Amino acid sequence: MTMVKLVAQVKLLPSPEQKEALQKTLEAANQAADRVSQWAFANRSFKRFDLHYQWYETLRHETRLAAQVVALLFAKVADAYKRNQLTQRTFRSHGAISYDSRILRYMLEKKKVSIWTVAGREHIPFACGEYQVKLLEGQRGESDLVFVDGEFYLMAVCDVQDHPLRSVTGTIGVDLGIVQIASDSEGNQYSGEATRKVRRALRRLRAGLQKCGSKSAKRHLARLRHRQSRFTKWVNHNISRRLVDTAVRLGKALALEDLSGIRERGNGFNREMRFELG
Repeated sequence: MTMVKLVAQVKLLPSPEQKEALQKTLEAANQAADRVSQWAFANRSFKRFDLHYQWYETLRHETRLAAQVVALLFAKVADAYKRNQLTQRTFRSHGAISYDSRILRYMLEKKKVSIWTVAGREHIPFACGEYQVKLLEGQRGESDLVFVDGEFYLMAVCDVQDHPLRSVTGTIGVDLGIVQIASDSEGNQYSGEATRKVRRALRRLRAGLQKCGSKSAKRHLARLRHRQSRFTKWVNHNISRRLVDTAVRLGKALALEDLSGIRERGNGFNREMRFELG
């Protein structure tokens, strides 16, 4: 049986002191990455080995960063320039950084991680579902420390066994839409009304908070930033799961409509229609 890689997301639950240590770690690491990136761009030297040779000793002596954090930063800078070498790459102060098993350890029974920070090793509780815990049993390689909306997460790469291929006896066609998010050729329809109701309610709420303009309203707006996308993602996940379950039960394959070029075709939509499309 072949292995596939999946990412398990776990939410860290640090104390105020631990949260400050994690923030300072991100800031120190990304500041160092910016120094390396500036040199790499000026000298047109973008290979990980060259960056390591030029900067390892300097960063080890001039920063509080651990050896493995420094080594992983060179990979971060080199990867950034793989996409584009015409513009100097810069890194946000709280941008994600990578950890490996030498500076991060998952303690699944205690639901804690032992993680290196500039303040030393910290043992931090984490929260996730049982599915993620199961995935973490196959955790291999690197994990990314991510800071989103004031919360810390670890994105862990895990090896899991792939399901064997099954023979099928037909195909279920799936059309995607707005009123009905999906309709399949078996006669099942999956409504998008719940998503539209949430989108409209949040739109009215945001308008009221923006009109108010108080500090409390601004804090509330910040908390609303990703609520709609999280809800939409949850709805879409449940619909896709039901489609897959139907296909498995009937022993058929799924065939989705071709959506290539939909952005170009949608340029003529009015503002309200673009809002409905999300």
